[in-house]
Amino acid sequence: MKHLLALSFSALLFANGCANAGGAVPQHSRMVSSHYTGSHKGLDVKAVAEIREVIALSPSLEVEHSIEGRTLQLYFNTKNIKLTTDRAGAPNHIAVGHIDLYVDGQKTRRFTSEAEVRLQPGKHKIAVELADNHQTPFPGSRIEFEVVIS
Repeated sequence: MKHLLALSFSALLFANGCANAGGAVPQHSRMVSSHYTGSHKGLDVKAVAEIREVIALSPSLEVEHSIEGRTLQLYFNTKNIKLTTDRAGAPNHIAVGHIDLYVDGQKTRRFTSEAEVRLQPGKHKIAVELADNHQTPFPGSRIEFEVVIS
């Protein structure tokens, strides 16, 4: 039974370490208790270990757009991420990044809130995605669509 207790306490340390390693991590957590009563080498032993189960939530992106004349207006809704353009190239932090905008396959700018982009008349392929400080996209965050400017 000594191994079970060691595992419980190790799991507790691991879970607390994960929760504290990167600062404010979007998470859902719950407490799980483990109880042990028995004897070891003739001594009565009681132990209670609480294990914090941490589930990190992935950043997500939604985009709405409208067109007024030759101006494409983009409105972003994000979850589980802190948006900033000040940290580009800096060390990565969990759930910190920005929104990259691509027009016709070319990255144009970084955003943290709504954006306006002036486009030439014609059909354009637009893509937006969440990226970390090192320009690595967050998996599953890319959204692509086409617009026609008159």
